[in-house]
Amino acid sequence: MLEFFAKLKLNSIIDKNPTKKTKRFLSWNDISSMAIIIESNKNLNKNNLDEFIEKTGKFVEVFYVETNNKQATFGDWNCFTKKDLTFLKLPKSETILSLKTKQFDLVINTCNDSNLFAAALNNYLTSTFKCGLSNAYNDTDLIISKQESYDLPLYLTDISNYLKMIKY
Repeated sequence: MLEFFAKLKLNSIIDKNPTKKTKRFLSWNDISSMAIIIESNKNLNKNNLDEFIEKTGKFVEVFYVETNNKQATFGDWNCFTKKDLTFLKLPKSETILSLKTKQFDLVINTCNDSNLFAAALNNYLTSTFKCGLSNAYNDTDLIISKQESYDLPLYLTDISNYLKMIKY
């Protein structure tokens, strides 16, 4: 029942977002800063992900959603834990304010649609271009699906390969 109200609240937030825009595609070469939203996963290999981030040569901020934990796992990532949740399991106002000050060329949401916290993060992060698994909340410019068992650095490499194909 709470999830129903959380989805209603999230849809309301997204509809009221003044930064909603027409879809605009960016080439990989036009991207200098990006945000990656990741949900906690037992199979996450941080070393491989850090290696991918370093290879991009771009400024990358990672937003790690681990809302089942009381304490942040990684010190060098933006980790969101239980303390960042509202009653509806959406971001608290302090979290929202900290996100609205950030500006990126690209936001990649690697989380499933069922992760409402990640969907809200995707909405609050300001960017020119957004990429994700689906367009369930009408906030994604490029949809690239992944298989059920996927390797995150490989998925991100696929996204960068698609973006390299965009020519202007």
